Amino acid sequence: MFKLLEYEKNSFRCNLFSEQDITQWITEHSSTTNTNWCINTKSSNNDSSRYVCRKVYMCHHSGFNKVNSKSNKRGKSKNTECQARIDVKIKLITKDTCKKDK
Repeated sequence: MFKLLEYEKNSFRCNLFSEQDITQWITEHSSTTNTNWCINTKSSNNDSSRYVCRKVYMCHHSGFNKVNSKSNKRGKSKNTECQARIDVKIKLITKDTCKKDK
């Protein structure tokens, strides 16, 4: 199929303060970019000493919980092995986190 020619990890900052803000941002991002995202519950957590909230979204065309396309006997499959992920973290604001922020 296609080879990965270039991989670039991007990060940016925005004013999200709660889980509802994350959900609203993902919804707006999905409609703007015409993409669909599923939450990865294994990687998402709310009980951390560094984050208020963390949600990890993955493309719904990933291979997660899907039969691979070669062994699929029903015909079409959404599994295109897409590796796209969005990792949203809302950090706690403390003296130490502000010091380590760049």
